Amino acid sequence: MKLYHFMNFRKTKNPSGLIAQSLGSSSLAVAVALIAFASESRAVTVPNPAEGDIFLAFRADEDPGKGKSYLVKIGQDTLFKSGGSFAVSGLGAIDADLTATFGGSWNTRTDLHWSVIGSRVATTAEPVVYATRERVSTDLPSTPWPVLNLQARAATSSWISAVASGIYGYRGSQATANSAVATVQDPNQAQFSKYSTQADTRSKGGEDGAASPITAGTTQFGGFSQWDNKNGTIEGDFGGGTSGTELDFYQFNASGVTRLGTFTINDSGVLSFSLRTEISPSQDTDGDGYTDLAELKAGTSPTDASDFLKVLSFSNSETEAVITANTAADKLYHVEFSEDLQNWLPISFHSAGPTATPLNFTDTDEDRRSKPKGFYRVRVVP
Repeated sequence: MKLYHFMNFRKTKNPSGLIAQSLGSSSLAVAVALIAFASESRAVTVPNPAEGDIFLAFRADEDPGKGKSYLVKIGQDTLFKSGGSFAVSGLGAIDADLTATFGGSWNTRTDLHWSVIGSRVATTAEPVVYATRERVSTDLPSTPWPVLNLQARAATSSWISAVASGIYGYRGSQATANSAVATVQDPNQAQFSKYSTQADTRSKGGEDGAASPITAGTTQFGGFSQWDNKNGTIEGDFGGGTSGTELDFYQFNASGVTRLGTFTINDSGVLSFSLRTEISPSQDTDGDGYTDLAELKAGTSPTDASDFLKVLSFSNSETEAVITANTAADKLYHVEFSEDLQNWLPISFHSAGPTATPLNFTDTDEDRRSKPKGFYRVRVVP
């Protein structure tokens, strides 16, 4: 008697939506399993960081996006030393990520901060660090950062490297749907970095070492960096829109501090880098005795000899001194006192506001009034 093996041809739908024929044989079972394996969706991770990689970072103080940070690998440091001005390519649709993470008004948020950072440790003896500083205005560059000695560069580089390659850092993080080189880091999700801001890796707290949002007075990337509220921060914000924030990009190495160029970003999320011809420190176009750089910082015109920061009136008596001065819109001022023209003490603060409210200060302090001599000055800050 012949025995026949009958196969049951029964159609089934697998999870991927593909139609497979389920036979009663083991070979088909293997085929079905392979189909299911091939159809699994796997998370795409960002490319591994390398020495000299430069990162663009965003963070928010409030919702939407509070506690999260958005980190984008924008290229090697050599790209920003090769000369020329260009739009940074290969970043994907980062504007879509910014909107999804920080809301449609990300480009006007005062509490949304951005910076550019990086490091290179070619040898342990000579680490190189990169960081930004917001320009005073489109025309006026930022004040260069203080020089970082070897110890400071090594310590700061270590902090920055931890963001790129440390545990829960950029390395191995999930890429976003809009950019293959970007990741949203959320301290509430284990698969993402526990650094809630690349600008503040020292603000880690809690039993699991999770980061907390940056707070006033916090030193960014360690005390050795000198990047704090006293010296300024490495970040800009979008309170004045994307056109109102530009970041000068600095290199810190054994030779000192060098401004390499300036980063800008537009409402569409296009990041650009440009080399700038800076104003000469001694240039005084209108010949009024104040340099163009000083006038740009003060908010006065470098092409109008009658427009400069000046004390309009001063009166002095046994009981008081009265000072008035012109101001520029949205500028901040100190009235300072000195006994020797060397050491100055801020004694009053004035915010001009959008209407350029004139400064009017009356000093009635009995201790200062009793000094044998004294001097006053008005200074724009910072």
